[in-house]
Parts: sequence; C-alpha cells; structure tokens
Amino acid sequence: MIIFVVMILLMVGLATATSLQLAGTGVADSSMAEREQRAFYLAESAVERQRSMFNNGAACNQLAPDPDPATTGMDFYTFEGGTIAVTSFDDTNLPHCFITVEARIGDVVRRIRVDLLIEQGQGLYEPFPSDEDFQEHWQVEIIDTPGGGGWWSGGGGTDGYHRWDAENCPLADCPNTTPNTGSFLIGTSNGGVYSGYAFRPIRTITTGPNGLDFLFGIGFEKTRARSWRAENVVKVAFYDSATDTETIVWEDTNRGTNGWTYEENTVSLLPDKNYDEVRLIFNLRGRLRGGGGRWGGTTEDMEVKFDDFRVPNLWGGQGASLFGWEEI
Repeated sequence: MIIFVVMILLMVGLATATSLQLAGTGVADSSMAEREQRAFYLAESAVERQRSMFNNGAACNQLAPDPDPATTGMDFYTFEGGTIAVTSFDDTNLPHCFITVEARIGDVVRRIRVDLLIEQGQGLYEPFPSDEDFQEHWQVEIIDTPGGGGWWSGGGGTDGYHRWDAENCPLADCPNTTPNTGSFLIGTSNGGVYSGYAFRPIRTITTGPNGLDFLFGIGFEKTRARSWRAENVVKVAFYDSATDTETIVWEDTNRGTNGWTYEENTVSLLPDKNYDEVRLIFNLRGRLRGGGGRWGGTTEDMEVKFDDFRVPNLWGGQGASLFGWEEI
C-alpha cells in the first residue's frame, strides 16, 4: 500500500515538473517572439529616420553610418528599450539608394537591407536628365543675341545657341550627381553677346515672415575666355510671379573654370513670398579681341554648362519611397 502511494506521488510530481517546464518554455518562446517583433519595429523606425534625412537634403552617401562614431562618439542610438544603427550605404545604382539597418533588443538582432527609391522632382536634384525632359519642362527667354553691334560685339558675332547636352558633371567633381544624366549648355561663337534666362515652374515655395534659408548647390563648367574684355556671368534666381520679385541666390562672374565645379552654400529667400519659378540666368559676351596687335582680331568662343542643380525638398512630402527590403 505504501509503495503504491509513493508511485502515485512520483507520477504526480513528474507531471507537475513537466507541466512547469512546458509552461516555462512557452513563456520563453513568447518573450523571444516579442523581442523579435520589437526589434523589427525599431529597424523600421530607423528607416523612416533616414527617409526624413533625405527629404531634408541629405544625399545617399550621408545616410550611413548613423550615428557616425567619428563625429558623435556613438556606435548606436538608444531607442524604445533597444538600440538602432544604420551601418552602411550603397549608391552605385542611383536613383536606388540601399542602406543596411541593425536593431537590437537584448540578445535579439534584426538586420534589414532597404532599397530607397529617390524620387526626382521633389527638389531640383537633376533638372536636365534628358533632352525630352528639358524640352518639356524648361523654356528659354533670349534678351540679347550676337551680331547686335556695339562696343562689346564690335559689329560681329553670328552664333548664339542653347541646348540640352549629354555631358554630365563627373562624380569626382559632383559627388552627389546621378550618373548618365545631362546638362544645359549655353554658348556663343565669333564674338558677340548672348544673354537671357532659362526658366521652369516649380511647386510654390511659401516663405513666412522670417523668410527662408536653405542649402543650395550647383555644378557648372565654363570655357575659359582669354580676353579680359570677355564676360561669362551666370546666376540662379527664384521668381515670385504674383509680386514680380526675382531673388538671386547664386552668381558666378569668373570668365572660366578649370573643368567642372560644384558649389554649395546656404542661401536666403525673402519674407512673405510665394516663389513659383526658378531661373538660370546667363550673360555671355565674347568680345572680338582687338583689330590687330597681339590678338590679330580673332574672337572668343564661350560656353557654360549647368548640371546637378540641387535644392532640398522644400515642399514636404516624400523625397524617397520604400522600393523594397530584405532581412539579412
């Protein structure tokens, strides 16, 4: 009888232990699944942060590492009980920008590789991608043409021209450019004057009572005129058609450049304006050099090219869409 009671107690104890073990395993599995879900949520949050950075003017190669240990001293951000970091980027296949995001909750790690598709037109990032696009979006107003006489043209000057050009600012000079896109070419030959502006409508930029400051960048190249009398002046302006206000944000008066040049500066727009047009202004004066003497009456042929005209996304909305992702 005693043996029977002992056996019953042993069986009950074994069943209880097994039940507790299974319950513990179930709790552990549930906890692991919860941490994995939270880690994935953190990774998604990091992706949204990078999209926001892009929309505010960051290029693909500025999205990682984030945080940057060299400047912040940190390898990760602490967020919602875990850590997140953007560890790498890949911009070799623009307009696709690939970033790798890592999120940790305790001992759980989730890594995802995200394809951000850069949407053109939210800012003026590549305003001359093709001849067809140039013809569709840009118009050119000519103010003065070659052969008009006067001191500058010397009565000569026959050829002024503008067109889309297949040459693109090289990555070495314009590190944020999109390869295999073109540029806007303006030129004059045989002396003379060629001036005017190219313009296109843009989504209205409404400035408040304090105006608006933003980071502006442009890539350009000029043929170098040898005569000090020659002029090759280019400007960029934003235009408010309602108040007939033209605000120049960039200007270059050098007669030439040593190849392609990229310039980037913080510029300002006026308060209480509604800018709805952007203008590329040009004034080429290829002076007939002399009538004899050293130059022997020869002429200047002058050209300027615009490319990589970069304005941050000033209008809100998305500058990059989530094209795809994979867990790695």
